[in-house]
Amino acid sequence: DVDSLSLLLTENSVRGCLRKIGNQDCIAEINSINNFPPVVGDINRDDKLDVIVLSGSGEIYVWDIDGNILAGFPVYAGDIYSAPALGDIDDDGYLEIIFCGDNKLYAYNYNGTPATNFPVIIERVESIGSITSAPILADLNGDGKTEIIFGSKDNRIFALQGDGYRFNLFPLTTDGEVVTSGIVLNDSVNNTGDNINYVKRDIFFKSKNGLVYGYTLDFSAPSWEEKTPWLMYGYNSGHTNSLPKTLLPEVPIYAELMPEKAIYNYPNPANDETTIRYFLSRDAAVNIKFFDLSGDLVAEANQTGKANTENEFKWDCSRYASGVYLCRVEAKSNYGKQVGFCKIALVK
Repeated sequence: DVDSLSLLLTENSVRGCLRKIGNQDCIAEINSINNFPPVVGDINRDDKLDVIVLSGSGEIYVWDIDGNILAGFPVYAGDIYSAPALGDIDDDGYLEIIFCGDNKLYAYNYNGTPATNFPVIIERVESIGSITSAPILADLNGDGKTEIIFGSKDNRIFALQGDGYRFNLFPLTTDGEVVTSGIVLNDSVNNTGDNINYVKRDIFFKSKNGLVYGYTLDFSAPSWEEKTPWLMYGYNSGHTNSLPKTLLPEVPIYAELMPEKAIYNYPNPANDETTIRYFLSRDAAVNIKFFDLSGDLVAEANQTGKANTENEFKWDCSRYASGVYLCRVEAKSNYGKQVGFCKIALVK
């Protein structure tokens, strides 16, 4: 029961202690201070609650309720400046961890890999600096997809789609810095007329100069229902920081185990290291081989890939000469086998 989980994050001069209220024993320790409050949700869909903490030293920690660290964590993100939100922004049926950094918006999958197209650089010409406005999540146009909304110190309110691209009509301007989180409210809902819900959404942000800015968005959508909403700081008016398991979306069914178009590497060209990235629809044993243009095998690795998300493998290519290499990725599950390829250019 998500409502029965009460956690407290305390700190001394050197580290943080995550514990249950009423119990002095630490569930987990964080070797930093100025950590953000924990948020709770079932991010790996095992029907058990997970606890997420963003540390003051730039790491993302995820534990199960017994204090066991989840596979793929901790992850070093670096510049973490806001509290996180949880939501399914890419329609894969799993919750992503979303937060703001220095001129960037981050989103991470349940296995510790970055969500596709993230992190997003907000402004490439002139940085907007550290973003302390914690993101909120809402469907702003009734298309069933989640947008990410946050404020900035350059007097603007941004909204991005779940794929990292700008949402239409944004950014909005204010007369002061926006350093805190906003709130999204339903102004009116009608359930009449061919089962179409007519919804008016209001967005409010307070600027540093003390003024509250409100904006109204009108839209209509058939049988509209919010998916994994995180409409204000801390999830709700009680700031429980907990997304109920009853709000988890359905997990989509994919025809392919590993779509070939979802296999690529970055950076490309590479120098000393590159990351192989691939999507799996089911858990699978993955074999990765690297060949030079003469067909000789130069490197090989094995790992366990997680279902319904992007998986990554970092290849240390510092020992190899400049040229083009072929990466072969083979995934095997109880439902079959699939092979995909990508080309890697090394430039020394």
